[in-house]
Amino acid sequence: TLYAPSKAFLISFAQSIAAECDGTGVHSSALCPGFTYSEFHDANNTRSIVSQLPKYMFMEAEPVVEGAIEAVEKGQAVYVPGAWNKFVAWLSRTLPRSVSEGMVKNQSSRFRKKNV
Repeated sequence: TLYAPSKAFLISFAQSIAAECDGTGVHSSALCPGFTYSEFHDANNTRSIVSQLPKYMFMEAEPVVEGAIEAVEKGQAVYVPGAWNKFVAWLSRTLPRSVSEGMVKNQSSRFRKKNV
């Protein structure tokens, strides 16, 4: 429940810092990596669950990190790597909130039923 609002805060925070520090040489960037292969899923015991997701949704860690470093160096306040993640980010900004919330609710319900 807290993940989405926390992420929204961090994105806004990074954008605010970037705006306040514009022209000073200090850069701020929020990384929105989507699903990235890492030990994170092992550490929180979700590897078996996320392994059921389609492979096209995942990125390797190295290009995510390289792109994030480049984004910070360019002064890009928000960085979303990968075509799939960019599409999802665009879709979530484009659809009416009620539609996107319904889609998330539907997918979450299906995913939870399958993994209970």
